[in-house]
Amino acid sequence: MTRKVLFSMICAVLALATLQFGQTMGNEKLLHHTTDGVRWTQCAFGPDGVLWIVYVQGDTNKRSGGPIWVFSYDGTTVTEPFNATGTYNVKGNRPNISVSNKGHVIVVWGVVADNATYMRIRNPKTKTWGAIETVCYNYGGDEPVAQMDKDGNIHVFMTDEAGGMVFVRSKINGTWGGIKMLNEQRGKQGSLAVAPNGTVHAIWIEKTGEGSYQNVYTNRTVTTEWYRREALPKVYSGSNHPWITVGPNNKAVAIYQGVGPTENGSEIWVLKLGTAPQSAFPFYMVHFPRVAVDINNKIHAVVQLGGGDSGTGFRYTNNVSGEWAPHQTIEAVFPKVQGISANSFGNVAITTSSFTAPREPGTNIMVYSLEPIQKVVMPEADFTFSPTTGYPPLTVGIHGVHAVGPNDQEVTYDWTFSEGGTATGRDITHTYATHGTYTITLTITDNLGRTDEISKTITVNKTNPQVPLNPNARITMSSLWNNPQITFDLVWEINPANVPAHIEAYAIYMKEGDGEYVKVLTVSPTTLDASFPFTDLSVKRAFAISTLGYGGTESSKVYFQ
Repeated sequence: MTRKVLFSMICAVLALATLQFGQTMGNEKLLHHTTDGVRWTQCAFGPDGVLWIVYVQGDTNKRSGGPIWVFSYDGTTVTEPFNATGTYNVKGNRPNISVSNKGHVIVVWGVVADNATYMRIRNPKTKTWGAIETVCYNYGGDEPVAQMDKDGNIHVFMTDEAGGMVFVRSKINGTWGGIKMLNEQRGKQGSLAVAPNGTVHAIWIEKTGEGSYQNVYTNRTVTTEWYRREALPKVYSGSNHPWITVGPNNKAVAIYQGVGPTENGSEIWVLKLGTAPQSAFPFYMVHFPRVAVDINNKIHAVVQLGGGDSGTGFRYTNNVSGEWAPHQTIEAVFPKVQGISANSFGNVAITTSSFTAPREPGTNIMVYSLEPIQKVVMPEADFTFSPTTGYPPLTVGIHGVHAVGPNDQEVTYDWTFSEGGTATGRDITHTYATHGTYTITLTITDNLGRTDEISKTITVNKTNPQVPLNPNARITMSSLWNNPQITFDLVWEINPANVPAHIEAYAIYMKEGDGEYVKVLTVSPTTLDASFPFTDLSVKRAFAISTLGYGGTESSKVYFQ
């Protein structure tokens, strides 16, 4: 398929999605079949349109569970599941998955027996998984959520449901900060989402004085701490299982169960923060709502149909036309928490599991989507530079490798330099005035707003100036009887060991009496003499000279005789 045809398809998707297109989840596909029970099939689109899926093998009740598995689907190929926990002898629980705007896949899970949360990240450049990181131990391992912001900082939400505590932890500039407890009353259940602008939003529930649970919200940025807690509008007698996401417009959207007094069902509410909540699903036996916001900032919602461990499928609806569409029901056997995700091309997908016993032992993992899932290759940043090394002042020509978006439109090229400064354009020059090792970073952005970045280093050599040769001072006196004057005529010779292109100047120093030598004159590297007249004959003076190299280097001093 040509890029132009692909771009036309994407434009069609975007145009139709602006209308009331795609209200029905279709494009059903069996992604994977296991011989075990499977729960918690969460999903996340990457910036290239590839869908990533995580699930836990076995049961997800406390002190049970199993390995955490991850795989992807690009519309053609389903990859073999990868064991993120690295072992079969683990009771992983309630995993979550997210993908950064640069393609980092972040998987997080809990081990309730350890009251711990663990995380693993896949690097999109090397296509390899990093080591397992312990986010917290003996704090909380219930329903963790982790996301990476646009600058690579990571934020993790986790709870200790039995202890009634809600925690967050952030890894800023590669360093983990402290673990912060968010709740003031007994808390549990919630999630976290990172906006395109880097703001982190968190939601959870806390027990009120009447004994019910209410949604509580906060946010932070990389440079600010968590904002003061805010109780969200309450419906029915309480709330359960809140979830939060953020659209391209940086507006947070929450979804949660409005639990009735009899606890035999719930109504699903959606809340765009700052507005009144809306009913998305009528009161019924439903659990674990999830929400996604598409490229046009339209809201899509899904909820598990049936009891927590005895589900019968899921229901989907959206609000793309200003009101909630009639829900669509898709049957499944004992699903446990479906996933939903929107990509940057207008598509929305839902993943779920369905037991296949007794016909065939095991579980099917399914995907449904508004449009067929299709990979749209990310542009890759790369560049060359010449010369690759040298002496200051070093002017380097830097050339970005041609890259295009899906419609053959060339990307934008933005450059940053570690010693300071920026530039734009595919081909640029940059001059290094001092020696050292520097980083050149190129960020490209395509017409869909997708970015890629690459950094390379350049070493600017240190010049090694040698001292001038044969410094000599001739002293003359004039006007001995009327305004006498003493003149120091200084001369020196070029040191042939110096590379002319590396020499910036000569520096002449003078000392008066018992003082220190002070720089009094700088002359060009082609100047080989200087004169200093004085009328004050009572001060003893001495002179020295050094060679200045480009980049701030200097030879030792030699003294005029």
